[in-house]
Amino acid sequence: MTSAHLSDTPAPSSLPFRTRALAPAVGAELIGLDLSAPMSDELFESVLAAWHQHLVILIRDQHLTEDEQVRFAERFGPISMSTRGHYQSKNPAIMLISNIREDGKQIGALPDGEMHFHTDQCHQERPAKATMLYSIEVPSVGGNTLFANAYAAYETLPAAIKQKTAEFGYVPFEAMVLGAEQYLEIEVDGDSATVKSLVPEQDFEVRMKRDGSEWKIVAVKDDKLATNIAQRVGQEIIAIAANGQNSGRSRLGAKNINDLLNEAEKIFR
Repeated sequence: MTSAHLSDTPAPSSLPFRTRALAPAVGAELIGLDLSAPMSDELFESVLAAWHQHLVILIRDQHLTEDEQVRFAERFGPISMSTRGHYQSKNPAIMLISNIREDGKQIGALPDGEMHFHTDQCHQERPAKATMLYSIEVPSVGGNTLFANAYAAYETLPAAIKQKTAEFGYVPFEAMVLGAEQYLEIEVDGDSATVKSLVPEQDFEVRMKRDGSEWKIVAVKDDKLATNIAQRVGQEIIAIAANGQNSGRSRLGAKNINDLLNEAEKIFR
């Protein structure tokens, strides 16, 4: 993944586009492409490679008919037909998204910003692997479409949470959602939320706080993790007792037993 912000990466000399990274975590602009023109297999493979590397690709200044949009999308795989109605579109593979109303009726789908962060078709056994957006009217301010790098998000998770989520690695997302009430107890109280496991052999608890429009994990309670921490704290107490009360800070950052117990209390609180 490209880590340089807003840097230019030249494509091979035989390819008529260059790549410009849009952000450190996700996104790149492909400059110099005309998607209305026929695309060779070699050129498409380079576009596909850029998508795999950057996860989101932006191609500006395109003027495409609906058939041209579909033709390009089909290079990535079979097209999924719209299940919400395609409104003014002539092709059932295209869904018009608009907040415009004519004679009091909406002309497109999702007019009121209903869609928050999501993965398209996550309720299906085989979700879509890609979505193509073609902007017809772009406001000068607002109307942003945001993307997140879930790979990078997973890599930054604490090991304890990775271990728990790995147990659901082969469970379809919709099964996790529909079956959540069988396995989880979720309590929301204002800007605080608690998620508890209902599975006896998988006892854990996650506490979360709302930060603006986001929820952030502030504490994880896991019996196995707590046991490991307790054993580590015990070793630190023995080391402090053996070396004296003021022999320098221990590996946990405490220089005497009182400090160490205070730090341990924070962990188990």
